[in-house]
Amino acid sequence: MENIIYLFPLFFISIWIFVTCIISKFGWSDLVLHYKANDEFVGKRIGLISASINSANYNNSLLLKYNSEGIYLKPIFLFHLFHDPILIPWKDIKEVRDKKFIFLTLKS
Repeated sequence: MENIIYLFPLFFISIWIFVTCIISKFGWSDLVLHYKANDEFVGKRIGLISASINSANYNNSLLLKYNSEGIYLKPIFLFHLFHDPILIPWKDIKEVRDKKFIFLTLKS
C-alpha cells in the first residue's frame, strides 16, 4: 500500500496527457490543419487570453500576438502537448463582436 504513493505522479501525468489529447481533438486540431505556425513569430504581444474553440474552453491559457500577417495563438506550457501554435491570417477573420460583461466591453 505504501508503494501506491510513488505511482501517483505517473498516474497524474498519464491522465494529464490523455485529457490534453482529448481537449485538442475538440477543435484545436482542426485549426492546426489550416493555420499551423512555426514558433518563431514576431509581433506585438497582447498576453494571455481566454477562448472557446468548439466545446473546449481555454481560460487564460492562450498567448495572443499579432502583426500585419494575422493573429498568432500559442497555448501555455501545460497545453503544448497536442496543441501546435497557429497563425490565423487577417483575411480569414470574418467578424469581431462586442460582448458586454458587467461594466466591461469585451471582444469576441
